[in-house]
Amino acid sequence: MSRLKIGLVMPGFSADESNWAIPVLLNNVRKLAEQHEVHVFALRYPSEQHTYTVYGATIDAFGWGTRAGLRRVGLLAQAIKSITAESRRAPFDVLHGLWADEPGFAAVVAGRWLRVPVIVSLMGGEMVSMPQIGYGHQLSRSAHWMIGRSLRLADQVTTGSTSLAALTTSATGRQPIVAPLGVDTAHFSPGKSDILTGGVRLLNVASLIPIKNQALLLRALVEVRRHVLDVHLHIVGGGPLRSELERLAHSLNMA
Repeated sequence: MSRLKIGLVMPGFSADESNWAIPVLLNNVRKLAEQHEVHVFALRYPSEQHTYTVYGATIDAFGWGTRAGLRRVGLLAQAIKSITAESRRAPFDVLHGLWADEPGFAAVVAGRWLRVPVIVSLMGGEMVSMPQIGYGHQLSRSAHWMIGRSLRLADQVTTGSTSLAALTTSATGRQPIVAPLGVDTAHFSPGKSDILTGGVRLLNVASLIPIKNQALLLRALVEVRRHVLDVHLHIVGGGPLRSELERLAHSLNMA
């Protein structure tokens, strides 16, 4: 395979090789950089603006943190300008926006200007509106607008699941490619563990936030225990609902 120049636009990226901000993104950049020239444009994280390298890939961090509202215009303008400037040094072969709101929009605008093919990957809540728990990009008018343009202008759209692909097709009429990013089995693989106890072991790994709904999982376990007495649920993660979930486990007699 010929060496390509790849531009990846993301909301955030690892601050260094030991920072597992989003493991799958770090792993994918590491593998891509083994064969290709990779540039990552990190819009919001790390929180300071600077340029550095990770596994041979060049990372341009804009450091916008949680700034929102009309200031998003400045972020997008900076991202598009940076992508364009890097392309003048040596043209990109492809741009890839991971998340269809700010990253996808910046990628498709720059791609149209530079006449470079663009992939946009839906990575989570872009097609969702759940006002009862304050979740989903569709709750924001600006995000809704950016996502619509990203999906319409991208040369290819991918999702990590068939359910997200179905949501996208229903909303836009466009059929994405289902292409999960995968797992690095050198780091994540089954094996013996002294930590995961129980005859039947269930494992949940996720942030403790409403969209993950571990409360439903705990209530479902009540029904499972009627039939499987030696089942043991392990919940791994942190977040604002930890205390509430601990109280619920106590009330269900599953502490």
